[in-house]
Amino acid sequence: MEEELEILKSIYFQDILRVDLENEPFCIEVLVYPTFSENEEENKKNIILTLIIKIPKNYPSEIPAFEFKNVKGVLDQDLDIIQSKISEIANRNVGEQMLFEIIQIFIKEIKDFLSTYQNVPKNCKCSICLNVFEKGYNVTHLNCYHYFHTSCLKTYLIYALNDIEKEKQEATFHKIRWVYRTVCCPECRQEMTDDQIKELKSFSDKLQIQNEEATEKIAISFKMRRLQENMKVLYEKQRIKGGIIEPKEEVIISLTQSNEIQVEEQNNE
Repeated sequence: MEEELEILKSIYFQDILRVDLENEPFCIEVLVYPTFSENEEENKKNIILTLIIKIPKNYPSEIPAFEFKNVKGVLDQDLDIIQSKISEIANRNVGEQMLFEIIQIFIKEIKDFLSTYQNVPKNCKCSICLNVFEKGYNVTHLNCYHYFHTSCLKTYLIYALNDIEKEKQEATFHKIRWVYRTVCCPECRQEMTDDQIKELKSFSDKLQIQNEEATEKIAISFKMRRLQENMKVLYEKQRIKGGIIEPKEEVIISLTQSNEIQVEEQNNE
């Protein structure tokens, strides 16, 4: 196992947070995150967790146990699914070194779940408005894999483009050379591509708002229809039992009662 541990240290280097080979079970803690760019710090922004590998004395004849802590950007139920898959792989590899393979598969599974999240990390916030990403809202990630509400990013883009245009106009007015620059990511300052800028410009906030309002109206109409149907059934039950008097019958009863009162008053006189 010491040889396997040396290989892990050479590959993951600073991501190996803790190694305990003195107490049983032996313990290794590894920082795990999907890699999208060459900048390690940027990779850790949205999805990251610590994988705890507890290695029994009889490893590799006995499989390790796996735990997680400091989880960011992945749902608990998805971690359970990943853990189940890793356990299956570990059982198939009993008697063989498996730690490196398990860590690699773990990273791959996290990437796969990121795609099922529609590339939006769970429980993470837009760094422009500081609100959590919620279902139904358009979300955009840049090439640096920083995530934003599309509407927030478009607003930022408009202001940034206006600032750039003002700089160009001032440079022209003062007859000085303007140094070209384009809009950058609000977090890491990596330049946005022309395609991303074009796509953001074409995004319509009104379309999203209209879709939300239409969905709300449909939901309300459906509830009202259900309520009307239930009220109709209740009305028929009460009418059959005689608990409801039709308007015409109510007028006849009222006139009859009125005539009876008049006759009674005349008799009293």
